[in-house]
Amino acid sequence: EDVAHVIFGESNGVNYFMAATKALSPNSAATPLAIATFIVNVQLGLVRRQQLGLNESVRPAFIARLVELEADGTVSAGTSKRVLGQALDAIAAGDVAPQDPAAIVQARGWAQINDEAALEAVCERVLEAMQATGRGKANLAAYYGGKAALLDFFLGAAMRETHGRANPYLLQRAMQGALARRVPAS
Repeated sequence: EDVAHVIFGESNGVNYFMAATKALSPNSAATPLAIATFIVNVQLGLVRRQQLGLNESVRPAFIARLVELEADGTVSAGTSKRVLGQALDAIAAGDVAPQDPAAIVQARGWAQINDEAALEAVCERVLEAMQATGRGKANLAAYYGGKAALLDFFLGAAMRETHGRANPYLLQRAMQGALARRVPAS
């Protein structure tokens, strides 16, 4: 309900939203609600920060494609915001508006890592590196001693290793598996 009010209240917001919705691919996992939410929660904030109007922003088809990339797991929510930020920076600098968010993702190497084997290897490397430091050993011992909240510490280290590109859900599964395989003998 709040999303609809914001879109209706934005100058040309409804037309922009409708054009973005129409630009969705037929078999897309993205939904009109996802587009509306992205426009309200991400795009409008970035557009206002650049002192642009919604119509001076990227084309609605760009937003549709960007939301599709997020919906299909190609990029995370944070990365989709970075992609839009790059596009808006270009527009604010007087450059031609980018047409395809996938080109930005590819050029910057920002695609999300969804390969489970690659994520498992990252987790193994991170845990191996932790085993080699005093603090890491202490955290591993505390985790195996019942301090399950340390899982977030290990995930953070793995996320840094991937420069924030790991699929968080798959990374968590991979880390839990790697930790389970390393349970010390009692």
